[in-house]
Amino acid sequence: MMNAPPSQRYAERGFTLIELLVVISIIALLSSVVLISVNSARAKARDARRIEDLRQIRLALDLFFDANGYYPQSNCGWDCNGYRYSYDSSWDALANDLRPYIPTLPKDPLNSRGCPPWGDGCFTYSYGNVGRTSQRVQYDLTAQLETPNHPER
Repeated sequence: MMNAPPSQRYAERGFTLIELLVVISIIALLSSVVLISVNSARAKARDARRIEDLRQIRLALDLFFDANGYYPQSNCGWDCNGYRYSYDSSWDALANDLRPYIPTLPKDPLNSRGCPPWGDGCFTYSYGNVGRTSQRVQYDLTAQLETPNHPER
């Protein structure tokens, strides 16, 4: 092979720079598609957990109501417009009220920001707006889902 022309000697050594760049760009494109799919699946999994958490909290609240004839008070008492949020210590007070009915009160999987679930990007649970004497006996249990077109949203 030593007597072969220089163009044939270089062709046997390996890949060209263009071939390597094409392969790298294809790998980068495929990895970005996979990453987007994984992030979407994670958001859907967190939403499923939120729905299940709210179902468990609702069940504990119903058991509390059956035992007491009223729901636990919100952060400002009854018949007011106050809330308890999973991002602060007021959630621990609700957990104490519901301890006989649910061992640990779940918190939002992200629970990352100190803002109520009505704001954009605020993933927390809230409980409140409780009626007992002057208002109808009711409560408000809220969470924000990440998936914009989720049927439970």
